[in-house]
Amino acid sequence: ASRLVLPVPVQDVEALGFAVNRLVHALSAWLLARGLGVARIGLVLDHERHHHRRIGIAATRVEFALGAPTRTVAHLNTVLRERLARIALPAPVEAITLASEDTTPLAGHNLDWLPGNDRDAVVVPLADRLRARLGEGSVVCIASQAEHRPEAALAERAVEERPSPSPSPRYA
Repeated sequence: ASRLVLPVPVQDVEALGFAVNRLVHALSAWLLARGLGVARIGLVLDHERHHHRRIGIAATRVEFALGAPTRTVAHLNTVLRERLARIALPAPVEAITLASEDTTPLAGHNLDWLPGNDRDAVVVPLADRLRARLGEGSVVCIASQAEHRPEAALAERAVEERPSPSPSPRYA
């Protein structure tokens, strides 16, 4: 987790973009140094102290599960900005905390010369951006399942659910 105290309280969500960008760069560097990718991120917006004491406004919490582990700055920035755009701030924000809720090992990969081999580099950020803009349950994936009837061979699953490995055939 990394915390950034803002020099002045900020009321506009758009103005928080610069601070979020700074925290995302720090998180990406931390993940890269450890060979990790983040699968769930959390953002906490601490509101002004006098509002907190007088009215009792708690911190605004934003959590997001990504479709696949990543440490790409552009992907994380896009997802967080889309999510922030949907928030109505109850009071000015004094500090921002960005935390990686769930990390997994993420191996580096070589860039391909041939087009079409980087399908996940386009599909996963698009699905994450749609989920950030439309809501968690608005975007689903279609998964195949072992069923002989064509109408029952497909099932919907949430984007953040990892597909279960298909059972290997067992011979007696």
